[in-house]
Amino acid sequence: EEEEEEEVPSVQQVYLVIQNTHNIKKRHSLHVFKSQPHSPKRRRMSLVSEALREKIAGGEHGMRDTSGCCAGFLQANVVIIPSAYADNFETFCKENYRGCPLLYRSDPGQVDAGHLSQTSDIRNQLPAYEVFLDGEHKERVDNIESIYTNDLVTFYVGCSFSFEQALQDGGVPVRNIDQGKNVSMFITTRPCEKIGPFSGNLVVSMRPIPSHLVQKGIDLTAPYVLAHGAPFHVGAPHELGISGEKLQSPDYGDAVTIEDDDVCCFWACGVTCLEAVKSANIPLAITHSPGCMFVSDVKEDELPSLQAPILQGFSQKQMAVINTIEYLVKEDPGGRKINSITLPNQLWLASIDLFNASNVIITTGFPCLISRDIPTETDGPLGTLTLARTLALLGKKVLIVVEECNMKVMESAFNTACDLVPTMREKCSIKLIKSTDKHIPMEERIAQTDEFIESLLSSFGADAVVAIERAGRSADNHYYTMRANVMDALVEPIDNIVTIAQGKGIATIGIGDGGNELGLGKVLALVEKNIPLGPKIGCVVAAHRVIVAGVSNWGGDGLAAALTALAFNVDSNNMDTLRQSVGSIDFSRAVLKAMYDAGCRDGIAADKDMSVDGMLFDEQHTSKLNSLIDAVNTLFNCD
Repeated sequence: EEEEEEEVPSVQQVYLVIQNTHNIKKRHSLHVFKSQPHSPKRRRMSLVSEALREKIAGGEHGMRDTSGCCAGFLQANVVIIPSAYADNFETFCKENYRGCPLLYRSDPGQVDAGHLSQTSDIRNQLPAYEVFLDGEHKERVDNIESIYTNDLVTFYVGCSFSFEQALQDGGVPVRNIDQGKNVSMFITTRPCEKIGPFSGNLVVSMRPIPSHLVQKGIDLTAPYVLAHGAPFHVGAPHELGISGEKLQSPDYGDAVTIEDDDVCCFWACGVTCLEAVKSANIPLAITHSPGCMFVSDVKEDELPSLQAPILQGFSQKQMAVINTIEYLVKEDPGGRKINSITLPNQLWLASIDLFNASNVIITTGFPCLISRDIPTETDGPLGTLTLARTLALLGKKVLIVVEECNMKVMESAFNTACDLVPTMREKCSIKLIKSTDKHIPMEERIAQTDEFIESLLSSFGADAVVAIERAGRSADNHYYTMRANVMDALVEPIDNIVTIAQGKGIATIGIGDGGNELGLGKVLALVEKNIPLGPKIGCVVAAHRVIVAGVSNWGGDGLAAALTALAFNVDSNNMDTLRQSVGSIDFSRAVLKAMYDAGCRDGIAADKDMSVDGMLFDEQHTSKLNSLIDAVNTLFNCD
């Protein structure tokens, strides 16, 4: 006889049965849970970290945080979910690596932490766990032995506690440790990249640092990319959506006393994972309780050799350099509030997209000088040609696409660039965007461009599209300057190149410095809230990756530098070409001069010579370029 198929109970049913029959021990539990047995050899080599985990399993540590515990050992956030959701969560970590630097993913039912600790037992070696059913918090417990199943996958995610000893050793005070408190953690206004059911906002940890030690704190933590690396944001908590009052009532952890001369420094935080799990509403999820981390057996000096899924085959050093570049390009000299709309993760991910591409389309042009015969501003074309230079030197083909009003400037600059770097003449070309009838409604003009876009993408074989300081369409189908002046008569509406490309699986990247540039629809909600006239001028078209920079040219320069950093790993034998691809002050100066000769002017200060966004090239811009070049040159170990 055929056996009837047995009905499988739901996760919730299993959990409730276990809860009723095993009476999970909570905060004041005195029950002692034993770890898995260890081999005699491993026992003789017992580490401080192993001893702490055994104390935790035995209830001696209590449900307290682990900040300051086991100095010099890597600590980790923990997420435990059913295997059906594991692939999505791993991708979520890779897309949101600053908050979720994934160190290790276990097999289903694997209780040890692999190369992080082969003697650990995830069921009882965290001080406290949070249990969620369908996204709702169920309870806080001191072990999960009675609800753990062989279908569960454990994710170990880097934690900033791992670099606190380095800060202290470097003479930078860690206020929360000094005050005997857990670190302060805050939910920001920055949305994470949604993958499957996982979304939520970035969470940051805050450490107040004396103003004269801030740069030292940045430098000391930057190498710890698997523990969040350098701060994502320094000062100005309101730019992250954190009010002054909120600093004294963090979303997680404890309020920390801030001294008069302290600057609030914000690191991306692994509690981002907890927010993602809550948003996913999956049947069962278990996380560490914020501050109650997994303490691994990996020592601080072993960290640089550790491989992790988020590195995607590259090195920690390369990631650290690109994180540094990301920090450098978002300096806001014009006070445009751009740090209210920046997103983490974007430069690293955009550079990988371009690194893997072969045929790249770049479009630029912001004709904001609408009363001039040549309306093109100096921001955009220069960054475009710097990026094109790097792409060409790395063997990629580049097609630069502009409309008629910007063509004279671009042709002059392009010819100068090709004279300086002959490879560009072989690998790069310019194409004029097909003009539309300026007398018909914008909706019809947009429709006219779609056929041109389809043909462009197909004929060139594009596998990446980049928009650098390209005017972006607003909610009312107009193109606005930062002062809300209309540029419709000058701009060809090819914004759909982003959406059509995305529909074909082509990578798209938007670079801007104000929110009204093509691609920055990805941060539209932040633009509308934080940028003057944002609701009116903000671009509604969203690129997959968005690089917000203090000057859009810097975004192009930074992406070029990041590409060179990635190429170092693969093409380290071709040092001369790689050094050329970093960037060049002389190249940028000559290209800018050619733009001026063609009638291009500064969009903010048209009366200035050799200037971008109100800043003279040889005063401010050369300094930024040099800092980017210096960052990449750390990989070459040269001055």
